[in-house]
Amino acid sequence: MGAFAAQRLAPRSSVLVVVPSLNLLTQMIGSWRAASRGGEVRAVCSPVQDELPVGVTASTNGLMAASWIT
Repeated sequence: MGAFAAQRLAPRSSVLVVVPSLNLLTQMIGSWRAASRGGEVRAVCSPVQDELPVGVTASTNGLMAASWIT
């Protein structure tokens, strides 16, 4: 549902999605991709890069995360 709402409200814009767990992050990425919501996926979380789906950039560095949105 979130992917479809984002597509309607911000079809060409970045969307911030906050989830409470790494399992939900992985689930959310899969459902957004299934809904054909393209674009970059970046995560601020603790897992190492190889624990996330292919194409997801992750960091625990606040300055790095800030650079993604500026």
